[in-house]
Amino acid sequence: MTASRHAVVLYKEMMDELEAPESAVIISGDHNDEKRFWEYTDGQKHKQQIEAFKKLLGHGEGQSGLSFLIVKDMLLTGFDAPISQVMYLDKKLQDHNLLQTIARVNRTSKNKFKGYIVDYYGLSDYLTEALEVFSTEDVQGALTNFKEELPKLKAAHTRLVAHFKGLDLNELDECILSLSDEAKRQQFQTNFGCFAKQMDIVLPDASAKPFLGDLKRLGKIAPVDLLA
Repeated sequence: MTASRHAVVLYKEMMDELEAPESAVIISGDHNDEKRFWEYTDGQKHKQQIEAFKKLLGHGEGQSGLSFLIVKDMLLTGFDAPISQVMYLDKKLQDHNLLQTIARVNRTSKNKFKGYIVDYYGLSDYLTEALEVFSTEDVQGALTNFKEELPKLKAAHTRLVAHFKGLDLNELDECILSLSDEAKRQQFQTNFGCFAKQMDIVLPDASAKPFLGDLKRLGKIAPVDLLA
């Protein structure tokens, strides 16, 4: 989300020039628009692009390669896309407009447990002010320190690797055999799910990097639908 229609188009042009993942522009039109805006203000085209964005990312049946929607004010309200995980903000937003905007990525879906806001403007102070209109009970936990999540990740990792004490995690066959007991296997699945969810919260921060290897190794043991 950017501060002007000019900025929206500029972002689009730069992303295309850099051969970034597929993107689309969603902006309103004006009868005095310059020609450069015309292709981005077609309402029918917007509907098709929004539906494509809501599909799973890919190039198979029922999928779409559209990764980004670039907007100024449109889609601020009434836009429901649980698949949307990251919002990039480059404009001043305050009060209910700010709360409405960041809420666009708070829906969960399969393999998505959190939404992310990448703030290029510096909106944390405005968010604190916006939350002050609510009671303490209403917004408790709405704004938390990211550093609190790393100890939770470490604890989840410790519980997970404890299942394979004395074993080499690179020896997958041995690790799998050690889970032959049904109760132990179910506990491992529970612990892996907690670890994977915590990784999803901390990533892409660099503090999660030391745990990536174990996520990949032990993910080969966990059922494919574990995180469904």
